[in-house]
Amino acid sequence: MTRLALLVALATVGCSATPADDTDVGGDAPQRCRVAADCEDGIACTIDTCAAGNVCEHQPLDALCEEGETCVVGRGCIAGYCATTADCDDGVDCTLDNCGVSYTCEHQPFDALCADLEVCDPVAGCVPVGECRTAADCADEVDCTVDECTVEYECAHTPNDGLCGTDERCDPERGCYAWSTCETAADCADLYNFCDGTPRCDPEFGCRPPTEPRVCDDGDECTTSTCDRTLEMCVHEYDCSIAACAAANPACLWNGCFTIEPRVAQRCALGHVNYDFGRVCFELRGPSLAVVPDPAGTLTDPLAMAPAPTTADFDAVLEISGGCIETYRLAGTMTDADQFEAVWTANYTDHDGVSCGLSGCRAQTIPVHGTRVP
Repeated sequence: MTRLALLVALATVGCSATPADDTDVGGDAPQRCRVAADCEDGIACTIDTCAAGNVCEHQPLDALCEEGETCVVGRGCIAGYCATTADCDDGVDCTLDNCGVSYTCEHQPFDALCADLEVCDPVAGCVPVGECRTAADCADEVDCTVDECTVEYECAHTPNDGLCGTDERCDPERGCYAWSTCETAADCADLYNFCDGTPRCDPEFGCRPPTEPRVCDDGDECTTSTCDRTLEMCVHEYDCSIAACAAANPACLWNGCFTIEPRVAQRCALGHVNYDFGRVCFELRGPSLAVVPDPAGTLTDPLAMAPAPTTADFDAVLEISGGCIETYRLAGTMTDADQFEAVWTANYTDHDGVSCGLSGCRAQTIPVHGTRVP
């Protein structure tokens, strides 16, 4: 072979060398190529090129995806793509944000990050849930009910007769009660409180609880009507706060305090009699009227009138027994709802024949005018 032929042969061998193919190279070795076609990855949103060094490059191009999608090398167009957890912050304080294994954001609501009786909504954040979050929130004092928190976060109390004794039934409000047969609702009256309402008689199940509580309204706008569970009766009390009602009912005059002029005072019997007041308070106490001097001084008990007045006239008395009997009286008339004219009297009567003379106390008769304190 001539020297020229040898050079040509060597040149031919050198030029025929081709880049190594990575098909025989395991692991993460880069894909080798000669032209871009060697780098086709089957992903429509990547630009595949044979770069310097005969290594394939796959450039993701989001513009080749739908709106809201991201082009991911090796996977294609993916909605909600993320690289780190920081990419997934949704601004909702009660969600646990995470970039999942599929490179998509996950937002897990976590109720413990909310206040009591709130749950975590993955969009709205902490929101009220009503009565409960767990059955423990619904525990009542009735042993025979099954207490649970419904999917609407409302408490349910389901009666369970099996939790009661023999011949007993479970009432969701009263608990276990003796079940009995009946013919009419009147047969069941003793099983329920009057204020609970009228019980029912069921031909199959016996006495059943009332469906509506007792209504005590007497139709009088001047009274407040309530049902007293202890007395088991309707109670109607006159409402003196309504001006028209107060004017029509003398009883409304007898609650409140009044300044009196002039002041009433006396000190004697070595200080055992000692009062000095310029105000009295009227109080209806059941069937009687109490008149309380303020300050009371030695008049520690109120003057009283029983029964309470039914007109505008009043006469309240306090008698203190002893060797010298003390009798105090305030008697007069309410001229209107806010004023009265009366006479204060103090009398001392010997019981032992000497005490009053030694006390130095003198009888009083003092006209006074009273004005209601606002």
